[in-house]
Amino acid sequence: MILSHVLERSARIYPNAIATICGEHSYTYSELKDRVHRLAKAFQQHGIRQGERVGMLQLNCHRFVEVVFACFEIGAVIVPMNTRLAADELSFIIKDSECGALVVDEMLTPLVDSIRPRLEATQLYISGGREGYVEYEELIASSTPTPEIAEPNENDIAGLFYTSGTTGIPKGVMLSHRNVWMNALHSIISLEIRPCETNLHVAPLFHVAGFPIILTAALSGGTHVFLKKFDPRAVLETIDRHQVTACLLVPTMINYVVNYPELSQFNLSSLKRIFYGASPIPSQLLKKAMEAMPECAFIQGYGQTESGPLLTVLQWSDHQSDGSETGNRRLTSCGRPILGVRVEVFNEQNQPVKPGEVGEIVGRGPNIMMGYWKRPDDSAFALRDGWLHTGDLATVDDEGYIYIVDRNKDMIVTGGENVYSTEVENVIYTHPAVREATVIGVPDSKWGEAVKAVVSLKSGRTLDEKELIAHCSARLAGYKVPKSVDFMDDLPKSGTGKILKKVLRDEYWKGQERKVN
Repeated sequence: MILSHVLERSARIYPNAIATICGEHSYTYSELKDRVHRLAKAFQQHGIRQGERVGMLQLNCHRFVEVVFACFEIGAVIVPMNTRLAADELSFIIKDSECGALVVDEMLTPLVDSIRPRLEATQLYISGGREGYVEYEELIASSTPTPEIAEPNENDIAGLFYTSGTTGIPKGVMLSHRNVWMNALHSIISLEIRPCETNLHVAPLFHVAGFPIILTAALSGGTHVFLKKFDPRAVLETIDRHQVTACLLVPTMINYVVNYPELSQFNLSSLKRIFYGASPIPSQLLKKAMEAMPECAFIQGYGQTESGPLLTVLQWSDHQSDGSETGNRRLTSCGRPILGVRVEVFNEQNQPVKPGEVGEIVGRGPNIMMGYWKRPDDSAFALRDGWLHTGDLATVDDEGYIYIVDRNKDMIVTGGENVYSTEVENVIYTHPAVREATVIGVPDSKWGEAVKAVVSLKSGRTLDEKELIAHCSARLAGYKVPKSVDFMDDLPKSGTGKILKKVLRDEYWKGQERKVN
């Protein structure tokens, strides 16, 4: 289960199949292998050895895939980094991981230049045509496709994937060759990957969610099409132009795509599957997306960086919008455990909950991380009793479908009652004027915490606080109804498109000794 074997197999079985399309650049698997081997040899010539960390600060591009496979070839450890990080955050990760080399997108070199004096361990900087950097294409052209292929142990680290840091100091998740391999194999089966698909990469590749697709597409002779940033029109144009058959989108992206005014002008008939995840999706939005693209199968994946990432899948056959009570409820589930991974919902006594009870999602299997880089205490806490503790709260039904109700730290306790924000958000999303929404707990002198909604509206629509509260009051128990509503043009989001509740919440908890009451 060594990751260098993936590209070798693809180039042998699918030598003439198109591997990557990025703008005007297109390479077959045979050409990709040549470029990867040249890059791997160049890394070795510049002193990069097995086990050394190679930082990647890159937008979605064919070069991202090339660097990944080149590192796998020589046994180096990839360290993909969020391209939206601030200078101090980026500096912390590069220094914490002790990157010996850094491959940087041209657009991001000014950011790296601002912190280079701090990066004593980093000796090699690679980019495209920038002063002070080794030029990427020249590096490939001047090298030979003759690297010394490494044969690491399958339990050696393949990558360090840093968590977003929304709850504290970023932690490097150590995924082994076996972890990544097994989750790719799990994905081929559970996501029903088909040979020679055309995959659109628009969700950021620095997020571990994209890694199974990088590997599964290569194993099956599929094509990678890259967009450097999300834009709904660009997504639709790319699907139309390249006859994309599958793509990964987060719910925020789906929202923008299905609400794009000129959606009907594009030919989307090639698109057979949309994988979605990273955050819960409102059932009303999911129904709208299914109606807008009736020939497209929607498949939800749930997991986290620490699980490599996939834990559960809600299959396309579970996406039923027939109006039945079971069908409607099933759309709010994150599915059932994927083949090869055990997933449970545990109560505080580490026992499986009964149907309808709330507990924490835990998982174990060959995809679960080795631990956090240089953080043994955090590793022991996350992996206690042999289970990965996700921190996500959920219920489970009689058929084993899991329903996430919230992150445990996002639970709002108001007047002694627990409110799970996802339930409130789902109701808010049913209002026709709402584009995006999130719910947080804010300090309240009477109730301890009060439920607050933060909402952005669709273009040209109007809505006031009183009307939205009345909308919720008709659909929720009184203690769950937002006591106040803030309106924003756009809600703050992470690089993966998740709404940053912590950023919103922190504004209301300034000056408080604790951030819960």
